[in-house]
Amino acid sequence: MEKHLVPAVVTAVLLAIGTAAFAQQASESGWFHERAARMIVATVERDLSLTDAQREKVRNLLTAEKPRLDELSARRQVQSQRLAALTTFDEATIRQIAQQQQETAADILVEREKLRFALLAILTPEQRTRLASLRRVRAHSFDERLTRWIALI
Repeated sequence: MEKHLVPAVVTAVLLAIGTAAFAQQASESGWFHERAARMIVATVERDLSLTDAQREKVRNLLTAEKPRLDELSARRQVQSQRLAALTTFDEATIRQIAQQQQETAADILVEREKLRFALLAILTPEQRTRLASLRRVRAHSFDERLTRWIALI
């Protein structure tokens, strides 16, 4: 059994490194986040049957919030790059970067929730119910994929 476990772990680590490198490169160019945002908006518009007025409000809200979200994303990227650039173990620097990452993560969470509640305010009660249902299905689907992936290790 151990004979098969080692290649599986090595493969998983290499896959994770490759994925992280791809995500970092995609993040630097910005296209990955732009594409993801467009897909989310298209899905919400389709699955919730937004009216034209709602669509316009959502787009205006996202356009207004984009500079702040871009700033937070750039801040997180700089912190990750600083950490990756370290060539020796320096606990004080690592702790400083970790503290900055925690503050950035908190700012991102606050902005995300602010945006979520602003979007919910645009929706009708029926659309909010539908959105909650979609989120439960998506979370369940993610849990299933995670469980299958863990079983492969």
